[in-house]
Amino acid sequence: MASIYNNHVPDNRLRFIFNDTVVAVRLAANATFEDIARTLGKLPRQRYGDPLAIDVTLAPDVSVRANARRSGYAPR
Repeated sequence: MASIYNNHVPDNRLRFIFNDTVVAVRLAANATFEDIARTLGKLPRQRYGDPLAIDVTLAPDVSVRANARRSGYAPR
């Protein structure tokens, strides 16, 4: 059986979870709540209905980790 576990997040993702489907799109690194609302507004409501949840996955910011290590504070 193939492993489905993957702890690597390739980029920023936005997922709208509906009753019977999930719509996933890429999310800009500097996206705002307004951008998320506009993306949701572009989805045809008759087809999907209202979302049950909105999931945002952000890629780790490598520069933040590097700065934390240099400052002596490195979260684990």
